[in-house]
Amino acid sequence: MKTAITVVATCVAVVLIVAQVSFATAADTDTSPGDAAATQKLNDTIANCNKSEDDRFQAQQAEFQHEREQNQRTLMEFEGQNDAMHRQYDDLRANYALLEAQNDMARKEN
Repeated sequence: MKTAITVVATCVAVVLIVAQVSFATAADTDTSPGDAAATQKLNDTIANCNKSEDDRFQAQQAEFQHEREQNQRTLMEFEGQNDAMHRQYDDLRANYALLEAQNDMARKEN
């Protein structure tokens, strides 16, 4: 999180610097080769910053997708276990009812 904040702050600072250079360039129609090089360097820095943010976002999306798939598999596993336990419970209830009926019949015979 600190890295993301640092990257965003750096990008904002670079954008502000570029805005100042752009305004200065607009006011000054004659630009020196040094100004053009500095502007290009700042533009490259912004592009790299944006690319880094895009790469980080894509990596985060991939990680979230992977975790979502893991959660879906875990959920399916638990649902399967839950269904099996319900079937087992139903079988036990049926067996209990049968044993109760047999017990009642044995009592009547005795």
